[in-house]
Amino acid sequence: TQIDVAVKVRKREDIDYYLENEANILKQVNKKKIGPKFYFGNRDYLVMEFIDGVFIEEYLHNNNKAKITMALIELLNQCYTLDEASINKLEMHKPVRHIIFNKDTPVLIDFERSGKAEEKRNVTQFVQYIGSTRIGALLLSKGIMLFKDDLIKLARQYKNEPNKINFNRIVKLIEK
Repeated sequence: TQIDVAVKVRKREDIDYYLENEANILKQVNKKKIGPKFYFGNRDYLVMEFIDGVFIEEYLHNNNKAKITMALIELLNQCYTLDEASINKLEMHKPVRHIIFNKDTPVLIDFERSGKAEEKRNVTQFVQYIGSTRIGALLLSKGIMLFKDDLIKLARQYKNEPNKINFNRIVKLIEK
């Protein structure tokens, strides 16, 4: 059986930490069905599943309300799973090159800067992204009306109490 792989190679001596870190994070998130499958690697390279597809904004431009709504909810669920595992992805407030859609399945990529963190940030950062003026306008053009004030209020509630109840309030707002 042939599989397509992606290989990340260390380019400078001072960045081997990032490859080792990404390998460790991928092993953890793969157990939760997040990210490309990690195959093997060392301090000089990583071999992982190649994710063929389009980045998030192209996906948002080219799909309808129903597909986009399902995708946003799936991404929020992945963010919540990362929050529950105390893994901070870092780039979720501006994930333009960190989410690839393989058909209709969103895959989070590039975990080299991720790490353990007690503060739950992935959900709130992703809410910040979808509530931004540019993405909000794009979503509105697809029939998805997200009121920024409502998003901010729910994100603050989640930040103060990152639990399933507050998370579900955000999801319900997206589902409307």
